[in-house]
Amino acid sequence: MELQVKEEALREAKENLQLAVEAVADEASTIIEDEVKAIEEFKASDEFRSNIIKGSLVAYDFSLDACMAQVAHFFLRVNTNQLDPYLRIGGED
Repeated sequence: MELQVKEEALREAKENLQLAVEAVADEASTIIEDEVKAIEEFKASDEFRSNIIKGSLVAYDFSLDACMAQVAHFFLRVNTNQLDPYLRIGGED
């Protein structure tokens, strides 16, 4: 009789554990779906586009400065102060 009671308690504990695991999995799935939706909405926003543009400009400026420093280092006779990467030659754009 005592063995049956323990087996019944074990079965109930397993069922409760399974229900808890399913509940946690459902909650995690909902959270992940909400996060994905929020990321997609942010990527479609003007703020995201603005951040991408700003980041690209910073990366370009950094790369340009690094390139100019290397040119000045390896080619001692080149005056990099006269180089203007924003100068447009030949026509309006």
